[in-house]
Amino acid sequence: MYKLKKGCSVMIALFFTFNFVLPIFGAVDNMEQAKILQKLGLFEGTEKGFELDRGLTRAEGTAMVLRLKGMEQQALTNGSNSSFDDVSGWSEPYIAEAEKQDIVKGVGNNKFAPGDPMTSRMYVTLVLRSMGYTKNTWQDAFKIAEQVGLILNIDSTRLEKSDTLLRKDVVMISYNALKTRMNNQAKETLLDDLIAKQVIKEKEASEVIKTLRTELSAQIQKTQGIVEPEPKDVGKPQLTKEELGDVELIKQIENIAVIWDDLKEVKMTDPTKIESNIIIENQKPLSDK
Repeated sequence: MYKLKKGCSVMIALFFTFNFVLPIFGAVDNMEQAKILQKLGLFEGTEKGFELDRGLTRAEGTAMVLRLKGMEQQALTNGSNSSFDDVSGWSEPYIAEAEKQDIVKGVGNNKFAPGDPMTSRMYVTLVLRSMGYTKNTWQDAFKIAEQVGLILNIDSTRLEKSDTLLRKDVVMISYNALKTRMNNQAKETLLDDLIAKQVIKEKEASEVIKTLRTELSAQIQKTQGIVEPEPKDVGKPQLTKEELGDVELIKQIENIAVIWDDLKEVKMTDPTKIESNIIIENQKPLSDK
């Protein structure tokens, strides 16, 4: 292990704090993601705004899944009646369409319980089903969501422990869903599917789409272990990763070069002896400390 000077240690600590820790805490309310989803027509606020810290009902969660899949207008146009005994009012066409698409199953005894709270596990299950992952069960929803990239492990653990779903969690899951590949023949992302169906107008939302695709590209590269090369400094020799790792050896080479330059100014009466002295003086054992 290389010993770091105190100043270097502090700088590295600050680097990790500002580049990794702060962004995580700064993104808790998902406000920017909510704005992007709203621009795409996939998330709506209320008269009180986005209300990201509010929970939602099973009826509201079902409507949000259909909106995310670009099926909202289809549901309202069809105006189907739900087969569940306890469903009526504004949510009926949404639940009926979700039922028709095999996205929802109900809670048993021909009931849907539209006014009950929508849990994290329920919402993740519905989103997975809507994207073609129909073989998943309610119990393994989080595991499958992690595998396909719908949610990160840290979010999965948090949601599974609390199982309380807030609108900000819906935003996070919905935003990630756009970059997740669907389980269909084309294996395209939900974003590409919505563009193909003209639910999202590519020209009108070009900047937002560009942001999502850039994030997806970075996500794929990270998964595959691909690292973007650092920009090269013009006029400076570039060291390989192996050379950069051997700090002690590089230092020895630089020291020898300095001594050699000094010796150019000295009359070498015995070159063999001087050369031997150079080697002995600088031939220190390499260390990983």
